[in-house]
Parts: sequence; C-alpha cells; structure tokens
Amino acid sequence: MSLEHILLGQLRQPSTGYELGKEFDDGAGHFWPAERSQIYPTLKKLEQKGWLTCSEQPSERGPRRKVYATTDAGFEELRKWLTEGPQIGRERLAYIAQVYYLGALDDFEAGLAMIRKMQARWRQSLALFEHIERAVVEESGDWQDLEPCDFFPRASLGTGLHLMRAKLAWCDETIQRLETRVGSAAATPAQEND
Repeated sequence: MSLEHILLGQLRQPSTGYELGKEFDDGAGHFWPAERSQIYPTLKKLEQKGWLTCSEQPSERGPRRKVYATTDAGFEELRKWLTEGPQIGRERLAYIAQVYYLGALDDFEAGLAMIRKMQARWRQSLALFEHIERAVVEESGDWQDLEPCDFFPRASLGTGLHLMRAKLAWCDETIQRLETRVGSAAATPAQEND
C-alpha cells in the first residue's frame, strides 16, 4: 500500500491538493501516517505516471488552484490495487518492540508506567473513533441503506474501533499483572523484616 493508492482512492471527483490533504487527515490518516508535505510530491508523481491530470482553475482568493482528476489509467491502477487481494504483511509496530524490550530495564514500575501511557493514548483514539462513529450513524443511518462509497469507509471505522478496544483490553490485562508484580515486590522487603 502506498500514499499513491490512497490518493487515487480519494479522487472520486476532481479535487485540489488542499482538499485531498483535509480528506486524508479526516480519513486515511487515522490508519496510514503521512505528512501533508508528502501529498503534493505524490500528486506530481501520479501525474507523471499518467494516473492523474492536473488543471488550473480560478480561485476566489489568491493564485489559481490546481485541480487533480483520475485518468482511466489511474482508475485501472486503483482497481488493480483494490482487487488483487489484501496487502497483509509484516507491519512495523514500534510499541510492541518497546514492550518486548522493557525487560532490559529490569523494572516492573517502568513497564507499568509505559503501559499506562499506551492505555491513555489508545483511550483518546477510541474516544475519537467513537465520536466519528456517532456522527456517521447520525448522518447516514443504518448499514443496510448505505451505498458502497459510504459502506466501506464505515466498515474500516469498525476495524479501528475493534482494534482500539482489543488494545485497551490488552492494556487492562497487562496493567493488572504488572500491578500484582509491583505490589508483591513492595511487600517482600517488609515481610523479610518481620
């Protein structure tokens, strides 16, 4: 998966780079991190590949704006990407590597602090996804009434909700285990003095 394919997917109608950046932040940016500064060079690459066209249009304020549209070749590339099968591969999950190596500190309290920080971040993410879900349900209603252009983004939001809830369940379980270890380590020296 690449930013190129995400931008092709977003271009259902002609859009400016600014509009694509905003849509990216509100959608794909929740699961595919990229900086706004990457969007314009990627649009240029897509244009060079013949997957986009770019035209200039007048702007209400300031200079003329560049408007991008998908070409037939661009749509075929998008179709190929979306139909050749899921791109499930090895992901780089830095937080799992951090947890894996926490033992190097030989300190359960440091581990507990790290997991609590993860939990706080994921609670914020879950709250955001739940807010988005409420807004989507209010705007578009029942699943059975959705068109494909609304159904699949809502399904991806469901994936995000399930992932955040699973991560938080893992945090709860791990925090409980760590609190037990920290508590038993604190009780041991006191018991030795008896």
